[in-house]
Amino acid sequence: MRNILPLTSILSFLAIAVASAQKPLQKPAVPNPPVTQIAKLNPKVERTFQSIANDPLQTRIYTLKNGFKLYLSVNKAEPRIATYLAVRAGSKNDPSDATGLAHYLEHMLFKGTDKFGTTNYQKEKPLLDKIYALYENCRAEKDSSKRAVIYHAIDSISGEAAKISIANEYDKLMVSIGARNTNAFTSLEETVYQNDIPSNQLENFLNIEYERFRNPVMRIFHTELEAVYEEKNRSLDNDDFKVWEALMAGLFKKHTYGTQTTIGTIEHLKNPSLQRINEYLKKYYIPNNMALCMSGDFDPEMVLKMAESTFGTIPGAPLPAPYTFEQEPTSEKPKIIEVFGPNPSSVTIGYRLNGGKTVDADMLRLLERMLYNKTSGMLENDLVKTGKLQSVYAESDIMNDYSILVLSAQNNKDQTLEDAKMILAQEMEKIKQGQFPDWMLQAVVNNFRLSRERDFESNQEIATFLFKSFVSNNTYEYDLRFIDRISKITKQQFVDFVKNNLKDNYSVVFKREGEDLNTKKVTKPIITPVELNSDAESDFVKNIKEKKVAELEPLFVNYEQEIQKASINSNVPLWKVKNVRNNLFQIDLVFDFGYADDKRIKIAADLFKLIGTSKFSPELLNQEFFKLGYEYDFKVNEHSTVITLQGLGDNLKQAFTLLESMLNDAKLYDQTFEIYIKSKMKQMQDDQQTKSIILNQAMVKYAIYGNASPFKNVYNPEELTNIPEKEIVDFIKSLSTYQHSVWYYGSQADNDLLPFLNSVHQTQKTLRAVPQNKSAIELPTNENKVYAIEYDMRQAELVMLSKQELFNYKQLPIVRVFQEYFQDKVFQTLRESKALAYSVYATYRTPNFKDKSFYSYAYIGTQADKLADAMQGMHQLFDTLPKVSKDFDAAKQSIIQQIRSERIKPSAYCQNYYNALQLGYSNDFRKEIFDKVPSIQLSDLTSFHAQHFSQEPFITLVIGKKELLQPTVLEKYGKVQWLKLEDVFGY
Repeated sequence: MRNILPLTSILSFLAIAVASAQKPLQKPAVPNPPVTQIAKLNPKVERTFQSIANDPLQTRIYTLKNGFKLYLSVNKAEPRIATYLAVRAGSKNDPSDATGLAHYLEHMLFKGTDKFGTTNYQKEKPLLDKIYALYENCRAEKDSSKRAVIYHAIDSISGEAAKISIANEYDKLMVSIGARNTNAFTSLEETVYQNDIPSNQLENFLNIEYERFRNPVMRIFHTELEAVYEEKNRSLDNDDFKVWEALMAGLFKKHTYGTQTTIGTIEHLKNPSLQRINEYLKKYYIPNNMALCMSGDFDPEMVLKMAESTFGTIPGAPLPAPYTFEQEPTSEKPKIIEVFGPNPSSVTIGYRLNGGKTVDADMLRLLERMLYNKTSGMLENDLVKTGKLQSVYAESDIMNDYSILVLSAQNNKDQTLEDAKMILAQEMEKIKQGQFPDWMLQAVVNNFRLSRERDFESNQEIATFLFKSFVSNNTYEYDLRFIDRISKITKQQFVDFVKNNLKDNYSVVFKREGEDLNTKKVTKPIITPVELNSDAESDFVKNIKEKKVAELEPLFVNYEQEIQKASINSNVPLWKVKNVRNNLFQIDLVFDFGYADDKRIKIAADLFKLIGTSKFSPELLNQEFFKLGYEYDFKVNEHSTVITLQGLGDNLKQAFTLLESMLNDAKLYDQTFEIYIKSKMKQMQDDQQTKSIILNQAMVKYAIYGNASPFKNVYNPEELTNIPEKEIVDFIKSLSTYQHSVWYYGSQADNDLLPFLNSVHQTQKTLRAVPQNKSAIELPTNENKVYAIEYDMRQAELVMLSKQELFNYKQLPIVRVFQEYFQDKVFQTLRESKALAYSVYATYRTPNFKDKSFYSYAYIGTQADKLADAMQGMHQLFDTLPKVSKDFDAAKQSIIQQIRSERIKPSAYCQNYYNALQLGYSNDFRKEIFDKVPSIQLSDLTSFHAQHFSQEPFITLVIGKKELLQPTVLEKYGKVQWLKLEDVFGY
């Protein structure tokens, strides 16, 4: 994955970039229904497309003469298009002696061609040829001293070649046309390149993408290689990655799902071959092995015409031989694996089954949602809410050759991981015995319907569905009819499947707390920073920029007109927005206080899914919501709390009545409170072992507020054990007595909605003022300081921040330009030129409230031995803003293009309006940005940077292993104070 920001969610990353696992086709595939062929009506085009009757996406699938496919779904909700260009080749196709190759190639597809990314390809090519040859020599050489000489030559010639190349021209192209979400990822089965573009830039986009894949040139390779090294090192230092790789290796002894990893081995990373990368490119990146999947505002016939003149001109080639593999042997007993690291302990179980187009895939997805669905999953109800386990998780991963079911749990403080594994196994036995209610399968199906309805509102989700269908071994219709198939599965069929297929065919990974004695890393090569030629521009880029397109007219929201206002029982403000698109509905109860104001609110939020009423036990209550197809949530932020109910509008009244009963008639059953307190104590301990929570939450809040940090506004362990149960239950019951508002988004008729809410949402005549904690005051950043906390890892992660002026919404236009421009300069300099970090960014952070301040803010994630150079490089950017007129103009143009084409969804009107009010204005401030950005000059930005970054004092927050963090390095940036966890957590 080509990532700029830090990986904040490893599970999300695994789902995209590393994890996509399935099983061999041991059972006959379910036959596909026929796909309808529809002749095109336009005789000039004379093309046919595939489509499916009753397809809610109305997708057209075209196949060009060279085999290139188009998956096109029109959605006119906004003048933008989500695009995914997918290649049916991923890390499973890597040669066994050159793993990580597909991922390398993904990174290199951003470097340009013979037409862009270079000032003079004829002069550049001989140098690149020398570099390619040297890499082959280095790969063959075993003597370390001779390899060092070769690498020195690579570094030297790369510096010369970089003087001719132009870094980041692809990114600049996408910025110039107003694209967003520009990225790519490599998974097991596929490599995918993504963008989100304004609809008026479609022709430019297709020309750029065609050129990008026509003749890619592998330039600026060794600095990008270092970025891949960093990506590998981050995975080696991440417990979740280690668990995943161990699990896959345990499940797959023959298949490359387990014998190889997406990023590759250390040995192969240190010995890359550009020749092998080019061979891979020619083998798999052929038009009949690729598809462009798009959802958004376009004319399919126009897209077809444009695609024919671009991608349609690439010569086809014989498809690579189908991937073959040796069948995995049947497991006679579970495989036990141990992994060590600083994160909280956990147990992960993986079952291996058949993949893709088999009954197994449908059954596994049903099983996953039955076990874990965030409302009434068996693992959640039986194991977490009863206190048998600390936390649980389940997911299925459907791949072409195999599928896997993953169960994961964290043990309680007084449990061993072996105990936790046994408890998970016992829960699986319940399903094998059919010990679940008859209604549950249908409820799971309804839950899938709700998920699909929600997903199909989003261009990104639709395009994702399309590319996944292309990559799979299935037809589009087969994937589309998934819900139809699972709705016909009987309870007996389901139970028989689980009983017959989920036996001892699993692997177990025990993630234990402790030092990993096997930790390795890819060593840092000596790299001379390369020139970026930021002010250069190829003719190809100039032509794209100069091409005139019809401008889109921006659409700004008048919140006062779009949001209908009323009141419930004369004292609760009601905001209403009509849903004219589908049957989805959402109600939010919004309170203007959060965990900083009252520490009871976090406890109340935790307990909300554990409470029952006098009529329903907690289990029955959640089952009722699940049967109705509704989900509820209780989110607490620093100064706000929102209780949300969402689902399909058909059962609105029953679902909201249930939610109201929870607020007014809350009841804790049996030992729920004692179980919760025990679990909360373990969670607090686990938080102190979780890197992202330590750095990004606890330390950041400490840096801003000091000892008055709202993050520390929690019950300490002693207080927790002494909280009266009645106090929290009464607090939940009292929530509706505080001032609050209600937001409604749905299709319910006005003459029906308000009387219903008046009758159900009963409140007292005079509502109490919300609690407010004024003790947390932002501290001025008067001097350079360094706060450090020790954490067992080879990486170093740091945050730098400096308090600036109080929020002023009139500053937003220049702030927006600065954010767009400066982040690009930081990424180019520290990653592209100097290869000092995989994840790095800097910004001018905007607060959520008008009485809070802006912050100059930066993040670096790198290896400890590169920390000195990375910090120096960041501070050089703080001191001097790189000034590139073309990039500045492109940043402004990108903002304008994005505003012209973006549309705020009606479902977000209330939230956006609320956010605006919290910041002191009530209009759609994008109009102000749109009007003011064109007049902002580079000199304005230079002055802004000088005022808020240059020579400003910064607080630097560092997390890493003390013995690897050089004291002299940290001391350059202020007096170093090593903090204890209790300093920032409050316990």
